[in-house]
Amino acid sequence: MAAKEGSIKAASEKLHLSQPTVSVQIKALEEEIGFDVFIREHKKLTLSQKGLVLLSHAESLFRLADDLVAELPKMGNQKKENFRVGTLHSLSSVFINDFSIDLWKDSLVSATISQGSKEALMKGLDCSEFDFVLSDESCEQTERYNSINLGRDRLVAVASSGFEGYIQHFPNSLNALPYISYLNHGRTQSEISYYFKRNSIFPDLVGRVDDMALMRRIIVKGICFGVMPYRAIKDSLDNGELIQLGEFKDIQFNLWGIFPAISSNRKIIKKIISDYFRPEH
Repeated sequence: MAAKEGSIKAASEKLHLSQPTVSVQIKALEEEIGFDVFIREHKKLTLSQKGLVLLSHAESLFRLADDLVAELPKMGNQKKENFRVGTLHSLSSVFINDFSIDLWKDSLVSATISQGSKEALMKGLDCSEFDFVLSDESCEQTERYNSINLGRDRLVAVASSGFEGYIQHFPNSLNALPYISYLNHGRTQSEISYYFKRNSIFPDLVGRVDDMALMRRIIVKGICFGVMPYRAIKDSLDNGELIQLGEFKDIQFNLWGIFPAISSNRKIIKKIISDYFRPEH
C-alpha cells in the first residue's frame, strides 16, 4: 500500500500540481464516482478499500492499452496473402462484384481478378495461376478440384423498347428476330442454343460477344435482342433502357465456384464462400 501511495504522490509531483489543486481534483473524482477514494487522517491521504479496487482496475486498463500500442506495429507489418480469381469473360460484373466485394475489404488479402475462356481458366487453375475460378458450369468432382454452386438466376430475353410488339407470342416471336449470343462455349450459351433448337426457334444471329456488358450496350442501341441473367440487367429494366420480352422457364443461369481441393489459400477460400452466403448477400 505504501508503494502505491508513493506512486500517487510521485505522479502528483511530476504533474507539478499544487496540493490545493490535487485536493480539488480528488474531490471532484469522488463526487463523480459516488464514493471516497481516500481516507483523510490528519492531512494524510490513505487509499480506501474501494480506492484500492479502483486503482487495480485502472492499472489493468493501462496495461491493456500498453499491450495494444505494442501490437499495432506488428499488425501493420503483417504480410498480405495474394488471392487470384479467374472469371469467364461473359460473366456479368454484378456476379463478380457480389462474390469479390469482401475480398476488397479484407486488409490481409491482396486480390487479383482476371477474365478468360473456360479452357484458359481451368488451365490457369492447373498451373496454380488461379486460386479460384468463377464459371457458369461446374467441373467434375475429383480429388483435385471441388465445385460449389454459388447461386441461380432466371434467363430472360431482353431488347430495347422498339421490340415491344414481340412480347406477345413469346418465345415463338423470336423466330427470325435479330439476335446476339455469347462467343464462349460456356454452359449458358449451350443451354440457350439447345432451347432454341428444341423449340424450333431460329433467330437471326447478328454476332457474338464474350462480354456481357458489351452485349447489354448493343441491345440498348435497338440492334437486336439477347438472352441474359435477370440480375445482370435488372437496373436497365428498372430505368426503361431495356424491356423483357419473356423468360425461359426451362433453363437457368448458374454461377459456380471451382477451386483446388488442396490449396495454401484454403482459409481464404473458406472465408470468402462463407461471406458470400451471408444473408445480406
